[in-house]
Amino acid sequence: MKNRDLVDVREAGRLSGLNPSTIYRIAREGRLRSFRVLGRALRFERSDLLALARERTVEPKSSDTDKADSFTGKHE
Repeated sequence: MKNRDLVDVREAGRLSGLNPSTIYRIAREGRLRSFRVLGRALRFERSDLLALARERTVEPKSSDTDKADSFTGKHE
């Protein structure tokens, strides 16, 4: 059996930068794996949360002209 580094929702929020209620919601939606311990409490795998945090910090790419226009406030 693989040893998992599981954390509670409070630590999950700290690692991902998300509110605990958001953590529960995305787990319920199936976008984040969760593990039930002691029949009730949910735990989350640290590596999944770190991946989620990386996804949240990646900004969509845009063209250089879009960046310049948004910076100056000028639009053609």
